[in-house]
Amino acid sequence: RGKTLTSNGSEQQLIIAGSTNGGEMQYALGNETAPTGTWTATIADIKGKDVGTYYVWYKVVGNDNYNGTDAVCITAKINAYIPYTPPVYTMEDQEWTISIDSYEYDGTAHTPTINGTTYGTKTYTYYDADTGNKLNGAPSAVGNYRVEVYAAGNSSYNGRTQTAEYSITAKPEPPAPTEYTINVKNGTINGKTTGTYEPNKVLVAKADNAPAGYKFAYWKKNGATASYSESYTFPLSRDIELEAVYTLIADEFQKDGTGQLEGFTADKENGKLTIAIMHSVLQDCKILKAGLVATSNTAKLNNLTAETADFVRYKDNITVHNYKYTWTKNNVTPDQTWYIRSYLVYQDAEGNVKTVYGDMIQATLDGYKVQVENKIVGASNMDDVIVDKANRKISFAALMSVPVDCTVKFAGAVATSDASKKNYLTKIKATEKTMVNGCYVRGMSSKMHTVKYTWTKTEVTEDQTWYVRSYLVYVDSHGNEQIVYGDLTTAKLN
Repeated sequence: RGKTLTSNGSEQQLIIAGSTNGGEMQYALGNETAPTGTWTATIADIKGKDVGTYYVWYKVVGNDNYNGTDAVCITAKINAYIPYTPPVYTMEDQEWTISIDSYEYDGTAHTPTINGTTYGTKTYTYYDADTGNKLNGAPSAVGNYRVEVYAAGNSSYNGRTQTAEYSITAKPEPPAPTEYTINVKNGTINGKTTGTYEPNKVLVAKADNAPAGYKFAYWKKNGATASYSESYTFPLSRDIELEAVYTLIADEFQKDGTGQLEGFTADKENGKLTIAIMHSVLQDCKILKAGLVATSNTAKLNNLTAETADFVRYKDNITVHNYKYTWTKNNVTPDQTWYIRSYLVYQDAEGNVKTVYGDMIQATLDGYKVQVENKIVGASNMDDVIVDKANRKISFAALMSVPVDCTVKFAGAVATSDASKKNYLTKIKATEKTMVNGCYVRGMSSKMHTVKYTWTKTEVTEDQTWYVRSYLVYVDSHGNEQIVYGDLTTAKLN
C-alpha cells in the first residue's frame, strides 16, 4: 500500500510491504505505465525525497511450488511541508469612563457612575485625596477623596483603570438667629409669661404658687425635665416652651438629676471653646460623676454617650448637690464643629445608679446652639445580676421608672451573647417579647410607674459572655413614645 507523506528534506519509505503465501514479493519504481527501476525484495529501497507522486510496481516471483504474478502499479505521494501559522487575536482597549459629583454630607457613601460598557470583574478602591491613604471602603464623612475603578477585561478586551476625585462637604449652617422667644406656663420671667430675648441671655423663671392641694414638681423645657427648683436660672439658647408642673401633695414622683448648659465662651483668636454645665440632684442623692461628653465626629451624633465620645471629662465623688463643671477645648480650628452633652452619673436615695445626658450642644468658634433636645425622663438600670453556675443560669433584674405623668409601654431587657452585636442593643425598637437580629427582647407591659423585671437565661455555657441592657419604652406627657437603654452589663458563669 502506498503512503501519503509530508516532505521533511530527507528520503522516506514510500510503501508498506505486502505479503504472499508463497514466492517472494518484489518492488520497483517506475512510471504510470511500467516499472523503470531495479526490482528488489527490500522495502526500504523503495524511497523518495522530492515532493510529487511516485509510481511503485510490485509482483510475486514464483518458486518450485507457486507461480509468479504480473506486476501491478500503486501510487505514493509526498506533499509539500506547510508550516503552522497560529491564529492572531487582536485585543481591544475598553473605552468606558467614570464620573462622581461632589456633594454635601448626607450620612451616606456615594459610588461613581460608569459611563459605557465594562468588561471583566470590576474593583472599586477609595483613597483619602489629601493623604493618599487607602480607605477600607466608600467614605461617608466630610473630606476629599479619590476613587479608582478597575475592570479586569477578558479574552477580547484589555484591563482598564479610571480614577476620579470628589469631595464631601459639610452642610452650610443656617444663619444664627438674632433673638429667641420663650413662653411660660404656670410661671413668669421678669413678671411676664412670654418674651423675646437675644441669644444666651441668662433668664430666671419663677413658678406660680401651686393650686390648693398641690405642690410644685418640676419645670419642663420643650417637653424635657429641666429643673426641680421653683426658681430656675438658665441661658436662652433656642425658642422655649417652659412649664411649671404640679402634683398632688400626697403624690410621690421620680426626680432625675439634671445637667444644663450654664455658660459658653468662644475665644476665636486663641482657638478655645469653654463650656460650663450646671449639674443638680436632690438632697438625698449623691453625684458620682459630673461633666460632659464631646466629639467632633458627626458619625457619633445619633448615640453620643460616655461609651462612644472622643472626650469624656468629669469630676467624680462630689459632695455637693449642685455642681458647676467647666471644660475648655484648646486647638479648635475655624472649620471644626464640636458636639457636647452634659454627663451626670448619680446615686439616688434607694442606692440605684443612674446616668443622665443633657441636650446636644453644637459649638464652633462663632458661637453655639442646641442641636438635639434630650426628652428622655424615664430611668432604666440593671438592679441585680445573679449567676447560678451549678444550674447554668444567669438572672438579670432591671429596675425602671417614669414620672407620674408618663405611661410604661414595655419594660424589660435586651440581650445577646454575640460580642459583634452588643452595640446593636441600643438600636432595638420593640414592644413585645421577640428576637431582633439575633438579639433577645424580653419584658412586659405595666400600669405602674416603677417596674422591676427579671429575666433568666438558662443553658448558659462556660465560654459564653452575655451582654445585657435594661430596656424601657414609655409614653411621655406629650404622647410621644420614648426609649431608654440602661448601661451595658456583662456576665459569665465564671
